[in-house]
Order: sequence, then structure tokens, then C-alpha cells
Amino acid sequence: MNICEPFYTTKGKDKGTGLGLATVYGIVKQSKGQIAVFSEPGTSTTIKMYFPVAELRIIVGKGFSKESSNELGSGNIVLVEDDEAVRNLTKRILESNGYIVNEFESAEEALEMIASIANVGLVLTDIVMSGVELGKKLKVKFPGITIMYMSGFTGDALEDMNEREDDSLFISKPFTQNALLEKVKQHM
Repeated sequence: MNICEPFYTTKGKDKGTGLGLATVYGIVKQSKGQIAVFSEPGTSTTIKMYFPVAELRIIVGKGFSKESSNELGSGNIVLVEDDEAVRNLTKRILESNGYIVNEFESAEEALEMIASIANVGLVLTDIVMSGVELGKKLKVKFPGITIMYMSGFTGDALEDMNEREDDSLFISKPFTQNALLEKVKQHM
């Protein structure tokens, strides 16, 4: 397979070094993968890379970094997140560290049910999913409630974030267990 040899190229002189595919080949082989190349004269070339299946392990525990407190949290948290995997992981992190989590898949569901939850200490919601509208509606119904927003988006995608009152009430996704717990502890 000449195309993956370092410095092999079909380009003219001074038009390229051929290191791109050699680098890709090295990464694929290091990962115990394979490369298949399909090419016919006069048509396009297809390069397929195959990697072994990786096992995903999520370790959630009561461990904190050295600078974190070893105390467990307490209180009721309302979690509003439409991504099931993120919602489940976030809930597991919070519950394994002492919090009671009431989870909702939509802002509408959370608004409908929150009145039945006693002593809500914090609402943690995805801002792109619900925007700041959920926060505004909750503040009207429950003055003094604390709303913490989370998002995997940054910059222009979060223009309506300017309507929040406090930057400390925001956490970027993906977040670590310690980062989430520290933010929650600040506001519970």
C-alpha cells in the first residue's frame, strides 16, 4: 500500500509531502485498526478505516479532587435535560453524592411538576433546550429559586445567556464530576 508510505505522492514536485496518509496509517495501526482503500481509474477513491470496538466505562463515585471537600451534599435538585445519556449521568453523579434529583426531559414537564416537589434547592437546566424562558417562568412562580444553566454550546449560540443574572450559575458541558459538584455546592 504505497499511498501510506511517508513522502509517497502522486503530486508534482513542490506540491506536497505525502505525510498526511502516513500519519493516518500510523494512528490507525497504533489503535489496532485497519485501512481499506478502494480505487478505480477514472473514479473516486474511497478509504475506509476500521477500529476495534471500545468499551465505554463511566465511573461515578464519591471521589473528589484533593482540593474538594469530602462532605456529601444534600437537598432537592430539579434536573431538566432532553439528552437521556447526559440526564442519567448527571443524575447519577448528583445522587451518589447525597442529592435528591427530580429529573425531567422537557421544560414543560418541569414547569408542570415542580410545584409538587418540596424544598427545591436548585434547578439545573440545559439552556439551549429550554432557553432562559424556563428560568423566567420559574422565577415568577417561585421567587428566590436558583436556576443554574448548562450547555455544550459556546459563543454566539448562547446569545440569550446575557439575560442570566450571574455567570457563576452556568456550567459548560461536558463537565467533570468534580466541576459539577463544586458548582452545585456553591448554590445549594
